[in-house]
Amino acid sequence: MTQTNISKLPLFTAVAFLLLLGLAGCAQDEKPMKSVNDHFIDDEQPRSVNAFFNQQHANAARQDGMLYPAHFDGAALNSLGRQKLDLMFAGVERGMMQVYLKVAKDNAYRDREAAVNSYLTSKNIKSEEYALNFGDNPGVGASASDGLKGIEKQQAFADSDSGSISGSSGGSK
Repeated sequence: MTQTNISKLPLFTAVAFLLLLGLAGCAQDEKPMKSVNDHFIDDEQPRSVNAFFNQQHANAARQDGMLYPAHFDGAALNSLGRQKLDLMFAGVERGMMQVYLKVAKDNAYRDREAAVNSYLTSKNIKSEEYALNFGDNPGVGASASDGLKGIEKQQAFADSDSGSISGSSGGSK
């Protein structure tokens, strides 16, 4: 071998060694790349907050307790009515459930009552667990006069000098 070939031999050996090390050495420690979104819960998994929302929906449906004409197709209970009843009887509740039929007391009224009874029976809810009532739920709503009193107080405050922002430094007169 010549002098130049011998001096290039260690360089060639070092490059070959590093190339083999690079190709073979890192393949065993390779981990799959993580997505930025891997820390989020899968959409299909239940979340604890959903139980809270479901209970709030049930509480609201129970507090209202009324079935309107929109909950019926003629005399038959429609999907909206079934959903409302399902919500009313979901979750934890104490005491007898009050269901109010806020529909016209016409020829179809008895059939609507029967449709509600039939649906609740199909859900294994006993007739002793609820009462069907005609008309408005007396526990829902507020008198408009209470709200109007508040408006009158606000107007009186706004009309007085004490309600003026552009007045003196805020002390009493």
